Amino acid sequence: MNGIIVFKKYGKCPIQQYDHCEFVKSKSSRQEVLGLLVTCHRQYDLKQRQLREWIKSREKEECENECNYKGKRSEMKDHLDNSYRLISTQKIMLLIKNLQSQLQAEKLQTRNIKKKKKEELRKMYLKSNAKIEKLKESDNKKI
Repeated sequence: MNGIIVFKKYGKCPIQQYDHCEFVKSKSSRQEVLGLLVTCHRQYDLKQRQLREWIKSREKEECENECNYKGKRSEMKDHLDNSYRLISTQKIMLLIKNLQSQLQAEKLQTRNIKKKKKEELRKMYLKSNAKIEKLKESDNKKI
């Protein structure tokens, strides 16, 4: 019977005792069932909950991004300014100019700081050289 063993044992069930029981024991079926991959039910529930929340958030975003404005053409600018807080091209250009001037000021500050540090290092170098020369002279006098 190709891997399937049929038992008929005294008319009694091997699991629970009652009459008129017939059951099939299949080695290949049992091996297939034992080889199945399963998912933890908690992990599955978590994934399902996350999926539902994601779907709800997407639906909410779509509703928020949907505009149902119906009004006069003359009121459209006010609607756009108030609803979407759009920035005009002039404001963008002004912001860019301000940022450029800030950048230029920071560059100048950086240059000035570098010059000061360079001058300080040069002075320290000269002082240390002068001290070295004095020490050499005093050593030469001792000899």
